Amino acid sequence: MSFGLVENYNKSVEADRRVYPGDIIVSVSGESRGAEKMTSKLQEAADTYLLEICCVPMVEVTLKRDAPEVNLGISLVVGKSQQALMVKGVKDTGVAAEHNKANADACVKAGMQILAVNDLRVNIQGMCEEAKNSPTLHLLLREGVPISIAPTPVANTGLQATPTRR
Repeated sequence: MSFGLVENYNKSVEADRRVYPGDIIVSVSGESRGAEKMTSKLQEAADTYLLEICCVPMVEVTLKRDAPEVNLGISLVVGKSQQALMVKGVKDTGVAAEHNKANADACVKAGMQILAVNDLRVNIQGMCEEAKNSPTLHLLLREGVPISIAPTPVANTGLQATPTRR
């Protein structure tokens, strides 16, 4: 993401504390009475904005194949946001199916967003190429129900937030 204060904040914290596309802002500096009022709060000149973020837990998955031509067994589509790939389906056979059988707590499932492929984010074309050609794929996926996260201050970024992820 490249949105000024959010970009600066994301550069200053570990990956599991960053704000990602799809996260939901539920409060801006104490204002939570609707999008219009929160937007007004963001438009006020301030050195620091305190954001409460609602985020979906993430799952990290590594898929390995012997060669790029080996089928992963997943079908992908570009998400509505154009900022993530979506898992359209998982076949009964293939690398993903084998992974799912061995990792019940970190399965690749239809409807999940793929936010990163081998550390590539947002660049949909690059993520697709990486998924197509790399023998080892480190995927960052989203699933589940949004959870509310309490904010904590972060020095020198102009933004405060603590999205917690698995």
